[in-house]
Amino acid sequence: MAACGREFQRWGALQRRLLASALDAVRAGGVVAYVTCSPHLAETGVVVADVLKGRDDIETLDARAYLPEVGGLGVGSYVQLLPHRHNTHAIFLALLQKGFWRGALALTDVCL
Repeated sequence: MAACGREFQRWGALQRRLLASALDAVRAGGVVAYVTCSPHLAETGVVVADVLKGRDDIETLDARAYLPEVGGLGVGSYVQLLPHRHNTHAIFLALLQKGFWRGALALTDVCL
């Protein structure tokens, strides 16, 4: 495998661990912004998809809705900025919100 391929594997594994750790640490209702300076799927959408596999406590928010003045952000709920289109680095953004624990009692469920 070329050095470039090994670098993607190494960085991808680290990115997965960091994102999973952030999602574990954030409290219910909190939002994690996964941002990377890359246009490569191996470091962007694939990382998010891999980390979210088997997790039912995370909702993907539409990150594009937070940048209404910026056009050409791509399809889906992620943002992908590109140098030739947005005059910036190739920034990727995914917003991930942790849901409330399914077994938790709501205040309205408690009889006083």
